[in-house]
Amino acid sequence: MLVQMNVVIFIIPIMQDVDFNKTNIMYHFVKIKSKLGNDSNGKTFWYFVPNSVEQVIEHFKTIFGKEISAGIRDKMAGYKHADTPWRLAIDATCSVKGFGWDCHGLPWLDEAISLENMVLQNRIRDFHKYGKIYLANGVTQFGYNEEQFEIVEEIDNETLEYPIEELYHLEDVRYFKWDNDFIGVKGVHWYAKVGKYDIVDKNGNQKWNTKDEAEEAARWFCQELMYKKYHHYE
Repeated sequence: MLVQMNVVIFIIPIMQDVDFNKTNIMYHFVKIKSKLGNDSNGKTFWYFVPNSVEQVIEHFKTIFGKEISAGIRDKMAGYKHADTPWRLAIDATCSVKGFGWDCHGLPWLDEAISLENMVLQNRIRDFHKYGKIYLANGVTQFGYNEEQFEIVEEIDNETLEYPIEELYHLEDVRYFKWDNDFIGVKGVHWYAKVGKYDIVDKNGNQKWNTKDEAEEAARWFCQELMYKKYHHYE
């Protein structure tokens, strides 16, 4: 319920005239590589380049919105350390403002809402100012400059889905066990990663109580990635 309040109340008023179901809308993606040989070992990364304010908002609502929801779920779970980028950002903001890293309740939600709105408005401002911004498949806005980086590939897609190139298999999945022993409550959680991705199950969960549950999530996740690769990008 908190997730719905956070998104609906503060995002919908800005988006009331936006129709994401328009036909003939294309989404532009670029693959960027560093010109510096020692940066990221020559890896390339895909970024979305919106062509309108509506696309900036759509990315924020869908791609960034998933990170916001995950961050709120992470905070509500009550664990001491942040497991998601968005919760970490809010915890850090609360700490800077004197609420402390363990801030909870309304002060934390107020800071979350404030930062959420600020990030969106800054992206809209940058789009108007520079005419082009580069948005990652997550929370990051990339600072592209031609002296340090180069675009090595560009594609247009009919949906706001990032290109998938890597081949992922179950044997590539890495599993992590975390023992929770905070505030007198003991427990175990399992996490999983494959390539640069954090495994997420079909319900949006990123951590599980048993390794069996993590393995089941990994099977579903890898199948989803491979379906998207072979049905959209080849």
